[in-house]
Amino acid sequence: MFNDWKDKFRVATQGNEFVAKVADATSEEPWGPTGPQMEELSNIFCEGRVEIVQELQNRLENRKSSWRKCYKSLLVIDHLLRNMPDMFIDDIRMMAPIIQNISSSFHYTD
Repeated sequence: MFNDWKDKFRVATQGNEFVAKVADATSEEPWGPTGPQMEELSNIFCEGRVEIVQELQNRLENRKSSWRKCYKSLLVIDHLLRNMPDMFIDDIRMMAPIIQNISSSFHYTD
């Protein structure tokens, strides 16, 4: 489920199922988040939107240590925006400055 021991520790100490679901969908595994994982996040977003948004922001802000988690977080955000009711868009919109920073500071390296 979790590749990174820091994720395991943080999720274990917080004991939060929403954080665990985000961490599972945005892990270091070489494949992207699965459809069922993203669908489950969109289904539970109304209950745990604060925790889910905070965890996604955390993964976006720590992109230098783990680009894969950042990329997967962007995929989850895209899925949430496309599949959630409009009343929750403001919760996701709070991440706009971080996403703009990512888009302006991204440099491809091979």
